[in-house]
Amino acid sequence: MTLCADGTFALPTTHTHTPSALQTPHAPPKTYSQTTFDSNAATGGGGGAVAVATATWGSVSLNMSFITFSGNQAAGGGSAVSANAAAGISNSAFNCPGAPATPCVTGSGPITLRRCMLPGGWAGAGAGNADVTNLLLASLANNGGPARSRRPLPGRPVLDAADASLLTADDTTDQRGFPRVACGAPDIGAVEGGA
Repeated sequence: MTLCADGTFALPTTHTHTPSALQTPHAPPKTYSQTTFDSNAATGGGGGAVAVATATWGSVSLNMSFITFSGNQAAGGGSAVSANAAAGISNSAFNCPGAPATPCVTGSGPITLRRCMLPGGWAGAGAGNADVTNLLLASLANNGGPARSRRPLPGRPVLDAADASLLTADDTTDQRGFPRVACGAPDIGAVEGGA
C-alpha cells in the first residue's frame, strides 16, 4: 500500500523538531513514491526531510522509490534521511548541501539504497548507487501535475538511469502523472525528464 504518492514536502522554514517534513515513530510499514522533499530543515537532530525512529513496540519500516531529495538540511544525522529502523530507498536522487562531509543518509538502520544517486555515494547495503554531485535539477516549480517538482535539466545524469526491475504496480506514472517510462528506461527521481 502506498501511503503517499505524487506529492511534494517543501517547507522553506526551519523547524526545531526532527525532521521538519516526515517522521515515522511507531507505525506499520509505510511506502512513499514519486515524491519530492525540498528545502526542509531540522535543527533538533537528523533527517532534514525524513526520520525513521525505532518504535517502542517493534520496528518501523519505510520504503521509498522514485524520490527527489533536494536542499534538505539537518543539525545532526543525515541531511535528507536519518533512519534508526528499517528503511529501503530505491531509484531516488539526492541533492544534499554539504555532502559528502555531511552525509545525505545516516542511521543505525538497517538501511538499503538501490540505484540511488547521491554526493559521496553509498557504502552501506544495496547496489547500483552512484556518486553524483550535481544532479542538474531545475528549481522547484509547477511542471504539471498536482504538486511542484524539480524537473531534470538537459544532460542530467538521472536520465534513463533507474533500475526497471524495481518498478512496482504503483510506479506507472511520475509525480506529475506522466508516464514513468518515456524514453526506454525510467529516470531516477520523482519526475520523468523525457515525459
